[in-house]
Amino acid sequence: MARHADLAAIVDRQDGSEAARARVAAFLRMAAGEATVEETATALGISTQRLHELRERMIAGAVSAAEPQAPGRPRAGAVADPRDARIAELEAANAKLRFELECAFLRTELSLAFGDRLPSLKNSPHTSGTGGSTRASRRERRQRERQSRQDPGA
Repeated sequence: MARHADLAAIVDRQDGSEAARARVAAFLRMAAGEATVEETATALGISTQRLHELRERMIAGAVSAAEPQAPGRPRAGAVADPRDARIAELEAANAKLRFELECAFLRTELSLAFGDRLPSLKNSPHTSGTGGSTRASRRERRQRERQSRQDPGA
């Protein structure tokens, strides 16, 4: 003859508030067909809609707790590998540099496409102060060079 689990005793042994244990016990009675949704909601003092939300959360928690885990005991005093932290740090730096590179490509393409028609990006909060039109800065540099050749004493 099969043994039946005493779910009420199992719920009572769990850590948690009295209200949480009462909700789980009521949910288990409902799942076993001992109570209807309306009876359970009334017993808990909540709406049926809220009961359905709780049911979804409880089932999601149960499924997550049932995920397969590595067999055996966890290692005692297992220390995280310092290389993992360094790898994470380097990956974050890599992502930042890739983003900055993409921004530089976009600024160059915009500069080539629109030339002088773009507003200056030098004081923009989104740039590092190196923005601006490439053509415009070259033109300004050439003008300064011409002026310095014409006015060597200046």
